[in-house]
Amino acid sequence: MSRTLNLVDCLLTAARNLHRLGRAVEAEDTLNRLVRFRTLPADAAAEVHSLLAELHFKQDHYRKTRRHLVAALTYQPHRADLHFRLALAIEADPAARPERARGHYLRALQLDGKNAGYWLDYAFYLLTLGESKRGLRALRRAYALGCDDPDILGRVAEGLRQEGLHDEARSKLLSALFSHPRDRRFRALWQQHQFQMLYEKQQRDRRERTAAAIAEPVLIPFVGAEPEGRYLELGSKTIRLDPPAPLGTPKTPQRQPYRRPM
Repeated sequence: MSRTLNLVDCLLTAARNLHRLGRAVEAEDTLNRLVRFRTLPADAAAEVHSLLAELHFKQDHYRKTRRHLVAALTYQPHRADLHFRLALAIEADPAARPERARGHYLRALQLDGKNAGYWLDYAFYLLTLGESKRGLRALRRAYALGCDDPDILGRVAEGLRQEGLHDEARSKLLSALFSHPRDRRFRALWQQHQFQMLYEKQQRDRRERTAAAIAEPVLIPFVGAEPEGRYLELGSKTIRLDPPAPLGTPKTPQRQPYRRPM
């Protein structure tokens, strides 16, 4: 038994190192060897499935990702990060029903309700489903927990702009700018917000000009063709007086090259 545990520890350590070095194929092969062990300690089995899920998620293999995360949760059902990652995998998979992610988001928040990142992704999930009221409530909760994190603040401002709450986004960004006057990251967020506001205004003005141009009728005058040449009326006859055609350049015959007889 001790030899088996030592082998498990060695393989798991090797898989961790390979994963850290970005050698995904070798790490996956090592982890698959561990999956085939009949008796793995619960912590080791959960880590093996968690690492496999991470590898498959990076390759956009969402079905395999979900399967390994579900397996990891059978060993450690109270890990908030596993529930959160499973919700992300469900939401990212176009073949899965997005409604199934809701329960795992809520479970992750129940287990770790002070994680601003969980609240933020849950907020965007709700906004994507069209649940604006709940989504904005979750977005403001994420801001309350992570207002000093520029990554969190930037995404909160993005969500508020998407919902048309530009003044609230501006207020939150200004507050952060005054609280961190020497941090270039918050200055960059404020400049990005101003640029976005200017861009949206230009787009609105362009749409309004296009709509006005389409709504206003445009009359195109019809101009008849002018008759060519001049005409002279002689009694009951009309004689057309055309100008003389320009003289062409004289054509000289082409001289054929002389060919010696055979």
